[in-house]
Amino acid sequence: MALRLRLPALGWPALLLAGAALFGMLAGARPQFAIAAAVALGVVSVVMADLPLGLCAFTLLTFVDVIPGGPAFSVTKVIGLVLALSWLGAVATRSDMRADFFSEHPGAVYLLGVFAAWTGISALWATDAGEALTSASRFGLNFLLFPIVFTALRQKRHVTWLAWTFVAGALLSAAFGFVVPQPTEEGRLAGAVGEANELASVLVAAFAIAVGIAIATRRSPAVRTAALAAAALCVGGVFYSLSRSGLLALMLVALAGIFAAGRWRGRAAVVALLVAAVGGVWFTSVATPQVRDRIIRVQGGAGRVDLWRIGWRMVEQEPLLGVGAGNFQTSSPRFLLEPGALVRDDFVLDRPKQTHNIYLQTLAELGIPGLLLLLAIIAFSIACAARAARLFREQGDVRLEVLTWAFLVATVGVLATDFFQSEQYSKQLWLLLALGPALLGLARRTSGQAGEPARS
Repeated sequence: MALRLRLPALGWPALLLAGAALFGMLAGARPQFAIAAAVALGVVSVVMADLPLGLCAFTLLTFVDVIPGGPAFSVTKVIGLVLALSWLGAVATRSDMRADFFSEHPGAVYLLGVFAAWTGISALWATDAGEALTSASRFGLNFLLFPIVFTALRQKRHVTWLAWTFVAGALLSAAFGFVVPQPTEEGRLAGAVGEANELASVLVAAFAIAVGIAIATRRSPAVRTAALAAAALCVGGVFYSLSRSGLLALMLVALAGIFAAGRWRGRAAVVALLVAAVGGVWFTSVATPQVRDRIIRVQGGAGRVDLWRIGWRMVEQEPLLGVGAGNFQTSSPRFLLEPGALVRDDFVLDRPKQTHNIYLQTLAELGIPGLLLLLAIIAFSIACAARAARLFREQGDVRLEVLTWAFLVATVGVLATDFFQSEQYSKQLWLLLALGPALLGLARRTSGQAGEPARS
């Protein structure tokens, strides 16, 4: 009996000792995996202890989840699973969960469910059924961000945390590209995401959010200066990515910011003029002739036009059903021999690539129903964000009104760059879309409108 009483007391020290020994062996054999495990353990502790902080940690990790040669990708998967479990625990135990995403926006839940179901059903006619099911699972995991973000953003300060985390993540990704340059054409900055156009997309979004933080900050010159510095670094990162889509999106975001800024339109206009001036100086005085030539001479978008032509051929043949989710690369060789010359068939045969346009790719893979569902989800999110900004203005909450408009403009920037790349599974994209209803829910709770009928 005495032995049974001592075993529980000795069990935890023994377990910790064994864990430390295993961790030491891992550090000796594979230091990079040991570092990743230590970071993951710390992040898991944060995620389980506090859902808003866990969401911020997950957001930060999404910017480094494809570092070449590193195990961060699997770590992000683990953190995502832990975040989902933490969300389930919060929903089950918290007494302040009077309204959740499912009860507030049943129409949106229907849209997301039908989209995921349609993606999975496309396996019935897809060339590669396994790829279609994988695509459905990836969409489903991203859709979980809607209820998770809705639950996590319960206080106003959480919005500020997430804004700074997004900006920090984008800058860390760009900094990785400077420290560990990736083998890209013409020395383009690719960052930790591994692709220059993807990096430009998140930097454009981070620029809009950083400017929003600067405008919303009224009592701290140091914070405002830090936000403006972050915005300037984001602009520099877009320039060094040499991404035409990123530069176009940056101009669009600068213009959209002026229209969305309301009574801060003058400040937004100054920021837009500064961006234009810096861009002009960089293009005429800093950029090399090769860089200028690359940006000016499109030349078919490095094969993008050919991929678009292949995608449109798929739409013409299968306008209603599409070729199946995730099956563009698998099916594209079948459309090479149709009328219409292609310049870069190597992007179809030797190095198969995606459509480089999420709207055309969705239409080609999931048909007209799939594209309509995607556009409906995007419209729902943007409408929620715009309504949330109006509610914050009615409440006199300047900070959250500005940050909400900043998130909305950032979403527009990412959607614009996605016209030139296939990032339909991007965590940053779905995180920004999930923020729309989450911010509306926060605005309703703070204004006593949580019980009003949902408009989805």
